[in-house]
Amino acid sequence: MIFSELKRSASRSRHETALLAIEAKFGVGITIHDLYGKIGLAEPGSPLFGRHLHPLECCRWGRRNNPGWNSRCVNDCFRETELHAAKRREPFLKECWTGLCELVVPIQYQKVHQITIFAGVFKGSEPRRTHLPETFEAVYRTLPEPDPEILAGLAELLHTFGTGLLKELETTELSEDNRLARIRRYIANHAHERITLDDVARELFISNSRTRHLITELTGQSFSELLDEVRMNRARRLLLSGERTLAEIADATGYANVHYFSRRFNEYFGEPPGRYRRNHRHDRS
Repeated sequence: MIFSELKRSASRSRHETALLAIEAKFGVGITIHDLYGKIGLAEPGSPLFGRHLHPLECCRWGRRNNPGWNSRCVNDCFRETELHAAKRREPFLKECWTGLCELVVPIQYQKVHQITIFAGVFKGSEPRRTHLPETFEAVYRTLPEPDPEILAGLAELLHTFGTGLLKELETTELSEDNRLARIRRYIANHAHERITLDDVARELFISNSRTRHLITELTGQSFSELLDEVRMNRARRLLLSGERTLAEIADATGYANVHYFSRRFNEYFGEPPGRYRRNHRHDRS
């Protein structure tokens, strides 16, 4: 256990150091969307704690002073941008509702779009004064124009970083019996879908009954308990790292019904998800 924690701590330092170096070299701030709660960016102890919030002072100002800011950002930056990223599956420039421009890099791993990395900020169109503080226009004028050649190199670097991060997290989590590793890997990559024991059995090329017995033998849990554990921990991370609705979190963690999701979350953590979010948020800046 101590070795595992030391390894995770070293990993956190290495990943954060790498991102700080990229930010310094390219003059950008980097934000990461963890689509299915695999990383837990809002939790102390995660590999990249705090990377879920855009660092630009304008964004921090809005979160602190404008009650409608977060909902606008969630709709624009998460919902609309992530839909576009899932379709394109390649880096692109995106202008947000404030008139700012960022590089968006979708990261697929095991054929699943799992995280999205944002880098910026750059000049887009003129800033939309009705939504921004008066002082922001002066800040906007100091921002660089997006340079396609430089951004192509940055996109390649961020794609390599994101893929390596997911691969390392998977390797750390799956350093067990190979059969258990395959089971955990499949559940980790498909927990947001409506997967069943039959799906895992097909992945292992063994019978349903043998898969059921194997999971119990290797984990001491049933398949449904193991799946619930993964989904609940991811739901907790998603609650703490953003403003997504309970329905969106339920969908992102494989629960078709938000009421069933809320009931299961309450049973698992002893608090309804809304109250859990209010009581356990570490960073609201």
